Amino acid sequence: MDKKGIDAMIWVIIVLGLGILAYLIISGIFTGQIRLFAEDLNRCPGQCVKQVIPPGVDDRLFVRGVGCDPALNQREIRGQFIANAAPRGAGTEYSCDVCCI
Repeated sequence: MDKKGIDAMIWVIIVLGLGILAYLIISGIFTGQIRLFAEDLNRCPGQCVKQVIPPGVDDRLFVRGVGCDPALNQREIRGQFIANAAPRGAGTEYSCDVCCI
């Protein structure tokens, strides 16, 4: 193969690689895997977990989606009623969107 053919193949490989890379970056931005702005990093990613409420603990103290505050990492705020934490009784499992797991 002559020099022009080898150069053409190298350029084809480079262009294909850049196209694949651009596709991955753009799809990552639209699916939320890549965050463009710093304020997005503080939002909850919305992963779903199971929590078991310990017996004797009022489940109204457990919070859905409280954000990434390490002090609230147990999703518990004592003495406050949280509207979207549905009372289900102690020892029951429920799904909630939490952050900083």
